[in-house]
Amino acid sequence: NEISKLKLNVKDYHLETKGAVISGNLKLEDLDNPSYDTNTKIKIALAETKALLPDSLVSELSGGITIDIQSKAHLNMDSIADQAIKAAFESSIIQVELNNVTAHSDMDPLYKIENLSGSMGSDHRAIRIIDLVGKVGGIEFSIDSTIIENLYNTVIKNQHGKLLVDTRISLGDLDYSMFAPFM
Repeated sequence: NEISKLKLNVKDYHLETKGAVISGNLKLEDLDNPSYDTNTKIKIALAETKALLPDSLVSELSGGITIDIQSKAHLNMDSIADQAIKAAFESSIIQVELNNVTAHSDMDPLYKIENLSGSMGSDHRAIRIIDLVGKVGGIEFSIDSTIIENLYNTVIKNQHGKLLVDTRISLGDLDYSMFAPFM
């Protein structure tokens, strides 16, 4: 099969629109059972991308998101969805920076994020959240640091084991009436 011999080596790519920049490099081999190796950086100016979303879904969108991805894996095309999740947790390093992200939906006042800033990252060992602050659903919060270990095995794969969460969270004033529908 000739497609299995196909190799692609993009040493440098750069795609840019009014609201986003995607750049990096990519190696891809064997499209029957692909293996890839990528380093990708994505920068999104949310206000510029709001036009792509229906007004009924998002009434306000601003701030910025930067995502750095290093990922290398071998995939079987017959089960690519499951393997993509596995690759994200076991074969990737992902770093996300949020800069003053605000998003409102007129559908429900709980769907309101204001001034969300901070860092999140993951690798094969853990998910880390560092200095994440903002206001969600009218509640101010800050997460000084959080480390979540063994999430993929215990929650995603539903395997026996310990899910470890070490966190420091601070919440502002709570309006308990918003919890009434859940009780």
